[in-house]
Amino acid sequence: MDRLLTIISLALAVGSLVPSLTEKTTNTPITIMGTTASVILLLIILTHFWSIFIRKRNIDKMKKDINRMFSNNHPMSFEQVYAYLNYPDYDTASTAIVELLNSGSIHQKPIDVLSPSGSKYVVRVYNSINFPIP
Repeated sequence: MDRLLTIISLALAVGSLVPSLTEKTTNTPITIMGTTASVILLLIILTHFWSIFIRKRNIDKMKKDINRMFSNNHPMSFEQVYAYLNYPDYDTASTAIVELLNSGSIHQKPIDVLSPSGSKYVVRVYNSINFPIP
């Protein structure tokens, strides 16, 4: 919400400034509204692409961290990976894992685990493609 208010206030400032810098026109209110609308649209598009860029950069950084974590032969579940990364944004961590799986950098295998009470659970374990999962 703050970002949207900042965009609108900046657009109004630019929209009000442009007619004063140009020649005198008879349709000053229309010029102000047109300039303001154009600046709002431009700033919304720019902030959208900026947020996409930042998200992609964060995913790439997390992929490097995950690859570094699997450089030795130490298979881990997603929860262990997530904890090792110091609990980042869940969606970013999940996307990084999926992209690494799709690129073939890591692989996965479901493993049966028994709890102390005897309940059986299936846990998906990840590891580097260079090392097998037992």
